[in-house]
This record gives sequence, C-alpha cells and structure tokens, in this order.
Amino acid sequence: MVVINQMMMLFIIMMIGYAAVKLHLVDMDFQKKLSGFILQVTMPFLMISSVSGTDRSGAGETVLVTFVVAGLSYLITPLLGYLTARLLRVPRDQVRIYIFLTMFSNIAFMGFPVIHAIFGKQAMVIAIIFNLFFNVLQFTIGTSLFSGEKMKLDLNTFRSPAVIASILAIIMFVFGIELPPALQSAFQSLGGTTTPLAMLVIGISLAGIPLREIFTELRLYPFTLIKQIIIPALTFVLLKPFIQDPLILGVSVIILAMPCPTMAVIIANRYNREVGLATRAVFLTTLASVATIPLIASLLAR
Repeated sequence: MVVINQMMMLFIIMMIGYAAVKLHLVDMDFQKKLSGFILQVTMPFLMISSVSGTDRSGAGETVLVTFVVAGLSYLITPLLGYLTARLLRVPRDQVRIYIFLTMFSNIAFMGFPVIHAIFGKQAMVIAIIFNLFFNVLQFTIGTSLFSGEKMKLDLNTFRSPAVIASILAIIMFVFGIELPPALQSAFQSLGGTTTPLAMLVIGISLAGIPLREIFTELRLYPFTLIKQIIIPALTFVLLKPFIQDPLILGVSVIILAMPCPTMAVIIANRYNREVGLATRAVFLTTLASVATIPLIASLLAR
C-alpha cells in the first residue's frame, strides 16, 4: 500500500505538469530549462546529501557488489533487447532502437524519486552507481545505437555535474565523509526538490506527444510487459540466491523495472531517427510504470 500511495503521489504531480501545458501555463521551453536545472543543480545535491550521514556498515562491499550487478545488467540487457526485438518481429531498422529502449531506463527523472520514496536515502548510493553507468553508456553505446555510427567516448561526459556528483557521493559513502550540518541541511533541502520537479518534467514532456499517435505501435504493448515485468521478475529470481543484501537486490530490480528514459526522445531527435517510436515508448512505459512498479515491489516484499 505504501508503494502504491507513493506511485499515485508521483503520478498526480506528473499529471499536474501535463495539465500545466494544456492550460498554457508553461511551454516546452520551460521544460528544457527545468530539465537542465534538475540535472545540473538539484540532482547533484540530492546525490551528495543522500549519502552524508547514512549507515556505512559494509560500505565497501555494497559499492563493489553494486558495481558488479550494474555492470552485468548493462552487459546482458542489450542481448535481451535484441532477443525481444526478434521475438516481436521488429523491422530490421528498428532493432537497434529496441536494444536501446531495453538497455536504458529512466533512472534520473523516475528512478531516483521512486527509489528514494520506497527505500529511503540509504538506497541512493546504489541508484547513483547505476546512474553513473547510465551517464557514460548512453552517450557512447546509446548514441551509436541511434546514429549507426562507430561508438565514441566523449570525455566531456565525465565533466557533467551529475557524473562528478556521482563520483563524489560514492567516495563520501566509502570513506565516511560527512557534510557540516548547515551544508547538509542546505543540500538536502535543495536536493529534495528533485522528486516533484522531475515528475513535473515528465508530465510536461508527455503533454507534447499527440495522444492519437501514442497507441498505434502495437509491438510496444508486449515490449512494455517484457521490459517492466518479465525482465525485472526474472532478475529477482536469478539474483536472490546470490545477493544477501535486500537493499541491493531491491534497488537493482526496481531500476530494471523503470520506464524508457526521456533521453531516448532527445537522442532520436538529435539523429532524426525513429523519433515517433522513441516518443511512444517513453509515453507508454511511463504510464504503465504506475501499475508495474508496485507490482514488482510486491514481488520484492515476498
């Protein structure tokens, strides 16, 4: 019930963002600026404030195990994406897009708020490690999947506030570095705005998608079932015998259950490649997550 209430709260905020666009209170330019503010300001403060003052028992082991699990997930999900595309008989020119949509999940705008709400700030360092992989891989493998070009490593990726904050947060967690009380309160207050602001951004983004075009991609229905229920459920069953820490197991599974990232639409627009498919996938999986995440959370509680 707690998870359902949290998801309903997030969904309501999302719909307020959606309504704000329809009522002409904000526009897409506002969404772009707000997204940048979240990624460059509030989210880094959320990461840093979340690890300060948390229980550090077994910190080194937590970080190590999470790095292994996150690394394995980003190795296996591309294969699962390819198999899913083949199973759904996806046209050849869309297979790479389905691999991207399976491999990457909305960790930043959806994952952080949901994980913080369900597990508390103790779980944030686990999500931060997953997000570190996401930030590096989406601009290397991710862009290559959309562009069809050879994969390139852009060093500017490591200079982004989100990546820098991720690394700092992991260091603080491992070595027990804590912020002074006044600084912690300021960072925590500012970082705490990430959840409602991120939900508003998603709602505003969805408002820019014509509803009549959303439900025409029939393959996205079984894809959503596979991505947000079957893969997380199988992950839970396979990892449970090997991971003793319920927090690492729970966060890892919930991250895999997250909807497709809004970055899919941004990258699709950048390369003018399957923008409609990416947009519909983000919309459908985001709406479905209101029901699928509580379902996966109930599995974790067993």
